[in-house]
Amino acid sequence: MRRQPRRESSATNREIPSGLRQIVFYEVGPASKREERIAAKSREAAKATARAKELPSALSYLVWDGPIKAEAGGWIIQISNGHVLRPALVVRVAREGQDRTLWLSYVKTPKRPTVAVLRKVVGEVAPDFEEYALSGATKVSKVLHLFGVR
Repeated sequence: MRRQPRRESSATNREIPSGLRQIVFYEVGPASKREERIAAKSREAAKATARAKELPSALSYLVWDGPIKAEAGGWIIQISNGHVLRPALVVRVAREGQDRTLWLSYVKTPKRPTVAVLRKVVGEVAPDFEEYALSGATKVSKVLHLFGVR
């Protein structure tokens, strides 16, 4: 029996807008059971938002405790377990007590840099940085160039 090829669940062909002026970086680990429960509460609302914005409804999430720098419509890049993930559009931000759930739609990129290469361009993304907002069109453009965008 022939198997269907596995597709990337939330990667989309949506383009990163030109002139992007801010990207927020997050360093995260695997989701805990508690974070999974928090995300489950807002999953359906996030899928509805994605469909309304004509995005794939297969989304990923990031649960963050406390205030966040990213907002809906913004762009983030995660470093997870020593790997740089693709840039992601924040589709929706849900709040549950002190926690924020960012619902993400990743974009397909030709390349993905290593953490070491990313840290050479963005020195503030040192080990254990947790959250960092990079502002300025020139700096953001340098980071996107690492992903083969533009």
